[in-house]
Amino acid sequence: MFMRPVAVISACLLLCGGALQTGLAAHAAASQSAGPEADRDAAELRQYRLTMPKIKQMAAATLAFAKEVEGDPALAAKIKNDTDTEPKTLSDMSRRIDREPRLAAAIKAAGLTSREYSTIALSYFQTMYVYSLKKSGALKDLPSDILPDNVALIQSNEAELTRITQELQAHDINR
Repeated sequence: MFMRPVAVISACLLLCGGALQTGLAAHAAASQSAGPEADRDAAELRQYRLTMPKIKQMAAATLAFAKEVEGDPALAAKIKNDTDTEPKTLSDMSRRIDREPRLAAAIKAAGLTSREYSTIALSYFQTMYVYSLKKSGALKDLPSDILPDNVALIQSNEAELTRITQELQAHDINR
């Protein structure tokens, strides 16, 4: 149920690279070649506590940018054909977001910084994935890099997050 919004969020961050496509595992693998900054980022992501207000801000920014893309075929093509190297750190992701003025503006209008947006999206993506696996019975124990409180937040707000997911899916820029 929660897997589909990954495509929506990752499409908005496509300008930031494919790290969202495989969650923190890709981010951790990239950290091996990115050094101490990536190690600090991985630790930051492991400790990040999701909140509903922050998830709503991230979703609002994602939706606003998706609507921008829907209305601009040139922007949609730019995102689809992006060939920049994949970022290895949250700072790299932030810089990449900031290079796309409409994405940066959508994030700022939602009350977030590009780094905070990246952190929320990465944490949310991974938590949704783990929650889906746990709910389906495919996963018994939580991975050590997932905060149990984040999974509990997803579980206790599933109905609202489903509504948010449906709204994001209606504007999925990967279609």
